[in-house]
Amino acid sequence: MKILFSPVGGTDPMSEYNYYDGALIHIARHYRPDIIYMYMSKEILENEIKDHRYTYCVKRLGQDLNHEFEVKIIERPELTEVQKFELIFSEFDDELSKLTENLNKEDELLLNISSGTPAMKSALLVIATMVDIPCKCIQVKTPMRQMNQHIHDLKGEYDPEIRWELNPDNHPNELDKENRNRTSEEKLISLKRLKYEAIIQKEVEGFHYKGALKLAEELNPEYTKGYLDKIRLAAAREKLDFRLLDELLKKTEVNQEIYSPVRQQERRLIYEYALALQATVRKGESSDFIRRITPLLLNIFESILQSRCAFNVNDYVEHNRAGTEIWNMEKLTEEHPEGRKESYIDILNKCYGMNFQGGWIKSDHLVK
Repeated sequence: MKILFSPVGGTDPMSEYNYYDGALIHIARHYRPDIIYMYMSKEILENEIKDHRYTYCVKRLGQDLNHEFEVKIIERPELTEVQKFELIFSEFDDELSKLTENLNKEDELLLNISSGTPAMKSALLVIATMVDIPCKCIQVKTPMRQMNQHIHDLKGEYDPEIRWELNPDNHPNELDKENRNRTSEEKLISLKRLKYEAIIQKEVEGFHYKGALKLAEELNPEYTKGYLDKIRLAAAREKLDFRLLDELLKKTEVNQEIYSPVRQQERRLIYEYALALQATVRKGESSDFIRRITPLLLNIFESILQSRCAFNVNDYVEHNRAGTEIWNMEKLTEEHPEGRKESYIDILNKCYGMNFQGGWIKSDHLVK
């Protein structure tokens, strides 16, 4: 579905100076929206009540195009200060928020940024760039390629039917090619995107992947398709979520030698944990570094004992009632290193003054 949101201005529905389409009618003519929301201030609404000039011209255009327009009028009979930007911005922001809540991904929203007061045009542009709603901002050039002549015929009766017949846009054979379609889509820079991406970059540079990911996921997917999955990769690595990491590696075009160079599971855990720990140092999180360094040292020492001394720590542990790994004192007493008469418990007792109590496996035990 195609939806047009349009303020109604002084040159709508047709210019009183040259009878060409006003911006509202010209956009409807060339984009053929299914629904048109007309935002009417006090003066405009009075015109509509008096002679139905806006709805009449839209209806006539629909008949000529064999296209049915559904018209919804947003009435603001109390609105007289149409030059106040803050007031208009608040009004448009509320209306567009309600409108976009019910849009589907397939729907297309058009904003007429040529009709209405300068405050209305500016408000629509600012909302489109700041709030980052998916839309097209449509500008309409004047047929004379110069400033509109705002001459309002306040005397006599306004006959929309006669004016419609006099409209040159209704007689395309009589028009030069340039005037047949005077619409153009303004390419907007999303202020929200610029702001968010500057913050995202700083978050990534500071190894704050969780914060970067949260911001990136709030942006339009069209903006983030080049980097969102890479931030997800980094966040998964930091959390040591290897299942998610491997899923992302399969669908993301990245060099796996950079994003996951160590594949053997035990070594991978140590390597990735060490990188995550390095990130805490670079972020200046000293307390986290101190708290998290013990498991890393324990794993490294276990690997050294396994590879250099053929001592597998897992063969000498058991679980207490709480499920915590503790030393199996019986096995430490019964077995001894190859080529030595002393048992493992003898070695530890010498190191701890004949007072080794066992309990949790500590990195200091493994050093001994």
